Amino acid sequence: SQNTLWPEVRKLYGHGNDVFCVASSPNGRIIASACRAQSAGAAAVWVWEVGSWRSLAQLPGHTLTVTQLEFSPNGRLLLSGSRDRSFSVWRVPDWLAGAAGAAAAGAAACAGAAVAADGGGEAAGAAGADVGFELLARLKSAHSRIVWGVSWSHD
Repeated sequence: SQNTLWPEVRKLYGHGNDVFCVASSPNGRIIASACRAQSAGAAAVWVWEVGSWRSLAQLPGHTLTVTQLEFSPNGRLLLSGSRDRSFSVWRVPDWLAGAAGAAAAGAAACAGAAVAADGGGEAAGAAGADVGFELLARLKSAHSRIVWGVSWSHD
């Protein structure tokens, strides 16, 4: 409805279930979203480009609903926490994080990047590698209960 405090401007289609959490990067270039999930396939974090509103990547790393997403203050990392009691940390490609001179190199960065997992983790797959996202860490069973929130320190 257009008679609301925040009228709908755009719908983003892709998640198979209701969206559970959303975060925007500090520079406003990208948005990350996640939906309710009962399987690893549905638990991927989707990354969207603001403006064109196209999906840039689907980042696997959880097996149940991602409960919160948070970009680091400098926009270079994306943190996710989940009902599967784990958290994941992704490196945002320089050309999206807003590094100086990196925007011009965006096409080259799209060529791919290695996707790494932590020592005890599983390979994340190449779903985010097409635009250069890199899984830096995935800590399985980080807690004995659901991870409801994640945050960064500004120091």
